[in-house]
Amino acid sequence: MARFSDRSIGEKLRAIVLAGIAVALLISFMTVVGSEFRQELGQIRAQANIYADLVIENGSAPMRFEDVASAERLLGSLRHVGAIRAAVLLRNDGQVFATYPSDLVATHERFGDLIKAQGEGEGRWQFPRYIKSWPVLHDGEKLGDLVLDVSLAENLSDLAEWTLFACVGLLVGGLAATMLVRRAEQSIVRPIIRLAAMVRDVRNHARFDLRAPAGPRDEVGDLIDGVNSMLSEIEERDSALAAHRDRLEIEVAHRTEELSAAKEEADRARDEAQDANRAKSLFLANMSHEIRTPMNGVLGMVELLRGTPMNERQSRMIDTLHGSAESLLYLINDVLDVSKIEAGKLELDSVDFSPRKAVEDVALLFAERAQQKGVELILDIAPDLPETVCADGHRFRQVLNNLVSNAVKFTASGFIRIAVRSAVRDHEVRLQVQVEDSGIGIPDDMRPRLFQAFSQADSSMARRYGGTGLGLAISRQLAQLMGGSLTEDSEPGCGARFNFDIEAALVTAATPVAIGPLRVAVVGGVAQQREVLARHIQAYGADVSTFEDDGALTTAVASDGRFDVLLADGQVSGERGRDRFETIKAAADRMVALVRLRSASDEEDARQSGAGGSLSKPVLDGQLIRVLEGKSVSASARRPERTVGLRTNARVLVAEDHPVNAEIVCALLGECGCRVTVAANGREAVAAYQAGAFDLVLMDIQMPEMDGVEATQRIREIERESGHDRVPIVALTANALHDDRSAALSAGMDDYLTKPLTGERLRAALARWLTGVAAVELTAPKAEENTAEETSASAPARAEAELPLFELKTLLGVPGVKGNREAPLLKRLLTLFVRETSIQLDQLEQVLAVGDAEEGQRIVHKMKSAAASVGASRLAAQARELDARLKVGGIDGAAERAAMMRLSFTGYMDALESHGISAETPPSTVEGNDG
Repeated sequence: MARFSDRSIGEKLRAIVLAGIAVALLISFMTVVGSEFRQELGQIRAQANIYADLVIENGSAPMRFEDVASAERLLGSLRHVGAIRAAVLLRNDGQVFATYPSDLVATHERFGDLIKAQGEGEGRWQFPRYIKSWPVLHDGEKLGDLVLDVSLAENLSDLAEWTLFACVGLLVGGLAATMLVRRAEQSIVRPIIRLAAMVRDVRNHARFDLRAPAGPRDEVGDLIDGVNSMLSEIEERDSALAAHRDRLEIEVAHRTEELSAAKEEADRARDEAQDANRAKSLFLANMSHEIRTPMNGVLGMVELLRGTPMNERQSRMIDTLHGSAESLLYLINDVLDVSKIEAGKLELDSVDFSPRKAVEDVALLFAERAQQKGVELILDIAPDLPETVCADGHRFRQVLNNLVSNAVKFTASGFIRIAVRSAVRDHEVRLQVQVEDSGIGIPDDMRPRLFQAFSQADSSMARRYGGTGLGLAISRQLAQLMGGSLTEDSEPGCGARFNFDIEAALVTAATPVAIGPLRVAVVGGVAQQREVLARHIQAYGADVSTFEDDGALTTAVASDGRFDVLLADGQVSGERGRDRFETIKAAADRMVALVRLRSASDEEDARQSGAGGSLSKPVLDGQLIRVLEGKSVSASARRPERTVGLRTNARVLVAEDHPVNAEIVCALLGECGCRVTVAANGREAVAAYQAGAFDLVLMDIQMPEMDGVEATQRIREIERESGHDRVPIVALTANALHDDRSAALSAGMDDYLTKPLTGERLRAALARWLTGVAAVELTAPKAEENTAEETSASAPARAEAELPLFELKTLLGVPGVKGNREAPLLKRLLTLFVRETSIQLDQLEQVLAVGDAEEGQRIVHKMKSAAASVGASRLAAQARELDARLKVGGIDGAAERAAMMRLSFTGYMDALESHGISAETPPSTVEGNDG
């Protein structure tokens, strides 16, 4: 059965009206019946009262005089009243005095009910009976009670008859109402039904031209008129929409053509952008390779040169050269980091490291430069800093290095404070670092672009202080990658504060340090230094007092007595320093001088003035604790006369296509005692591996015939097929991009070393991958008279004609030669260079003759670094210039440049002979050149 809400409107209207009529009739019927019933009951009570009054009025005397017979006759007269079924006169004690009928006690089935009704003021309805009691009074005295049993049968019969007639009338009225409703329904519902049918046709067939017949002039008629009007509007709107659709189709077709053209343009722009991005990445990779290759020679030669006899002036020059080369390398790394960050390829390498040692290393790196400017570098490392955490320690140092470098650069006087705190929660650590300085500060209008790449607060700063503006931009990105942030707070002219933090995992918690009861005094120096020292000494459990000058210290000693330890900062050397120490040394049992880093003179002056020890600045917590405990700490950090090296007899295969780079690597490995085999390309490396057993392979990535990646894959296949033990393979390349590292490691290499290669990193790799490596002390030779002749230094800015054909100093500085003209390596290196260069010049002339610029560029690319390494400065400059031309496709004039290179090479050979240095030369090539 359908729900009421789903039925037709006629059925619902009919049901609602009929239900209303039925409810109204029923309520009326119930009201009338109830009223009639109430009237009948009232009449029964009235009649019963009348009968009772008559009986009581005539029956009180017989009860007074105990005339039972008269009372029986009186009650018997009630037989003429059909409604009275029984009556009884009761004494006050409940005894029956007279009854009607006379045998009432024996025959009435409910006699007990009559007795119980005595004394009840209200009547008792026991359909079809009504029982009530009335008191019998005589002269105000109650003689007993009269109880009547009144029958309701006659009244109920009349009431039932009346109710029957009322029901008949109710039925007749309902039928009449139904007929009227059905008749009225047609006039209301029929127009709505017709309207609904028309609406269904419109919905099913979308015929908006249909109209509903006009209805009566009431709300239904208004509804029909409204629907018809709406259909008219829809029909008009459809016509307008159809016309608009036609216009839109034309416009869409036109716009589609425009979008297609725009899409093609966007695709071209996207392809160009992708090509530009690939070109930029390739350019960075090539630049990294091209720059790191000569940098490898520079740093490698410098490191080897440090082990040769040198005087003090030459040592300073070597230090300057090494620092300049490292600065250039840092700049290259910054540019590569920017590129990696922009490409989203910079990845973190989480390792366990000591944050305390990392901060101290950075501070020591810049301490000497800061002290040369008269700036106090202060370390404020919290005693509860964890010993070891897990994070990217290299990037942490890089951020701190950039901030401290900027602070030293922009601070002319005052102090630089490096504060390090930590917040430990469960196994997570947040390292919080602040670098504060008293430098020039940052102007407010320059702060918004402070962290933008290639930007400095003021364009003149690049000229005054140097730098590219990359450090802060990279540092903020690195801090965010490590789960932290980098912010600044500065006031122009009053210094700057940089705060950065990173997330790390806790590995080893801090170890508390206690040095016992001790009275310590700190005198002199900057206020910030005294404050930090006092806070740290108190953390160790000692009692500390600080004094701005010696006078305040003397006053305190006079009143409170001497101290156990005195840390004296300020003037150390000279007459004034000695007099000062003589004055204040009586203030404590032991006096320690705070001296400059790596200042042997300060340490000696302090010792001669009576100081019991010295402590270099910046003050490291470990050294401070040793001093307070009474242990000696050497403040100076002179160049060690003995350095720790490695000694091993391992067999190492070096795959390197560049002869000069191969010689440098061989020299570094030779100093460690390695037995080295050199392969010029990947194919030779695979053949050498199959022919002999090696403990380690150093594999260059970019090599002719077969590159390092393919050679490594082939070696790994040979190992799997033959069952040989896996030999460690270390990539050795000038490329430093992440893709190169990933390609090398995925090919089966075990480690990755970038050029320029230093002896320290090479020895570290040997220690990681070789067994049986022993640490030895290498004694640096004493300075001897320099055997290398002084020649004019070459410079890129000079004209090629002004560059020397041969620089003896460069040649004698090659690793393994060490200024010795008779060194066996020198002859081998020159023979190798002359033979390779002769062949390459012949090949260059041949490929240029056929217009092959790409192959010509490859040849001169190898020649330029080799020529520079052996002192052929003019030849190297000419090769660089031709390399640049051929790289952009400039083949015009290349043959003439090659001829000039041939002349420079011949001049180089003549210069070698004039200096008494011999090299085996290919006769045919030389004679051809002479001719």
